[in-house]
Amino acid sequence: MLDIDNFKSINNNFGHFEGDTALINAVKILRSSLEPTNFIARYGGDEFCVIINSGDLEKIKSVISKINENLMMFNTKNDKLYKLNFSIGYAIYNHSIGNTPESFLKVIDKKMYEQKLPKKNKSTSVE
Repeated sequence: MLDIDNFKSINNNFGHFEGDTALINAVKILRSSLEPTNFIARYGGDEFCVIINSGDLEKIKSVISKINENLMMFNTKNDKLYKLNFSIGYAIYNHSIGNTPESFLKVIDKKMYEQKLPKKNKSTSVE
């Protein structure tokens, strides 16, 4: 699960058209970071769900690293007055150990917000 940090400030400061452009750019970053067999879906306003068919935690961390690399590269080349930043929560789903879809989402959501919390009061999206 991935959330665009301070997305509301992009909409508020630059308008909804620019907010839509930021969403499109987020998807481009994700697509360039993932294999074609991975699944990306917009989960909510500024949240995305990525499904990787792997039970290997190192593989998942590698994908997250690639997303962060491509995000940094985008922000370096970007001529916008804001930077895109993501908070990412992840886990490996295994229903054989009692994971329900609901409990799995709670784990991912908690990890995502733990990553977002230190950034919450910083104005990192608008320069």
